[in-house]
Amino acid sequence: MFNFLSNIFNDMHALIVHFPIGLLVVSFGLSVAARFKPGWLMASWVTFVIGALATLPATVSGLAAHAPYEGTELAGVIETHQLLGFATTLIFVGLLVWRGWQMRRGSDIGSTWSF
Repeated sequence: MFNFLSNIFNDMHALIVHFPIGLLVVSFGLSVAARFKPGWLMASWVTFVIGALATLPATVSGLAAHAPYEGTELAGVIETHQLLGFATTLIFVGLLVWRGWQMRRGSDIGSTWSF
């Protein structure tokens, strides 16, 4: 029982990380669909907001989960994975801020082909 409780924090990353991936993929699909059915644009926005914000706990849990691999032969691979996770988080949070700013200005491009 105590082993389970002590490892739950390290194993949490594998559980959390797939949530934003799924939401961001669905958001993209809804954005494409909103080109043909404009009513789906708000669903695309909501899933994008939740998915982009969910990258933050996924990144934090990844930081905690990498600690046991420090000093092992897997450390290089884990650090590359960590760098890609940071970049992905920054990109999606940046897109969230940019698209939110565009929506506030009344010029959301969420359902256009350029988006």
